[in-house]
Amino acid sequence: MLNVYFAVAANRVIVDSVTNQVSIIDLFENLKSTDFPVLVPKLSFLFYVSREKQDAPVHDLNLVCELEDKSIFEVSVQLEFKNENTTRLVLGVDGLTLPHAGVLKARLMDKTVELGALDLAIEQMQSLATNTKPGLAH
Repeated sequence: MLNVYFAVAANRVIVDSVTNQVSIIDLFENLKSTDFPVLVPKLSFLFYVSREKQDAPVHDLNLVCELEDKSIFEVSVQLEFKNENTTRLVLGVDGLTLPHAGVLKARLMDKTVELGALDLAIEQMQSLATNTKPGLAH
């Protein structure tokens, strides 16, 4: 059975082609905006997944993202372990519009089974009188 050890959201997740090391740039603990809807220019997800020895090396999965139980997007992904028992899934999203505050849930699904999930709080912050530009903060 597959297992998600951890999942993170960040501005960028980079996998070095020479060393295979992962760099997480601008980790998102939450996202804050003064106004909604808000455009998130770049959002990357990293899921670290393990398998048991008897599991197949290739799996067709879905990443389902919801905001307060309403679907924002869903994408099919193929997870390949090759000869390893662990692997990483990195998925980048450009130009995600969030219609309101709430909890953004990114769920890695194997058909109807949730393998793991990431909850990211999307918060509305009060606008400052000196700040006339609405924007996104993290």
